[in-house]
Order: sequence, then C-alpha cells, then structure tokens
Amino acid sequence: EISSPAGSIEMRAWLTDDVAPGVVQAPHGWETANINELVPDTSLDPISGFPPFGSGLCQIAGKGARPAEAEPDGH
Repeated sequence: EISSPAGSIEMRAWLTDDVAPGVVQAPHGWETANINELVPDTSLDPISGFPPFGSGLCQIAGKGARPAEAEPDGH
C-alpha cells in the first residue's frame, strides 16, 4: 500500500537499486491503482490549474512477505 495525506492505493512493489533509498517511483495509467489518488487537489498551480504531480510525501506498507518473483523487466 502507498498512502499519502490525500489517499491510498495498493499495487505490487519491487525493491531495486535503480531508485535512490527513501524514494518511491510509481507508474501512472493503471486502472486498478490510480496514483492520482495520492495527490491532493487543494493546492493547484495558479497558472495551469494542475495539481503537483511530480513529487509528494508518502508512506509504504507491505502486505507480508512473498516469495521472490521476477522483476518487471523479467530478470
């Protein structure tokens, strides 16, 4: 589970050295895990009207240990 003050979503996670420690990288475009649910819509950009999609604070909570599986790139 990834949660923020604005909401939470569930999605599968992979631990990797490709992302800096303390950083979460989450893709968008998944119907079952809408990453936009984590972004508050209360502080919009005054010019474009868009929310701050680039970054934000979040917490990660696991659902328990699972057997090792292939990473998204198949390795």
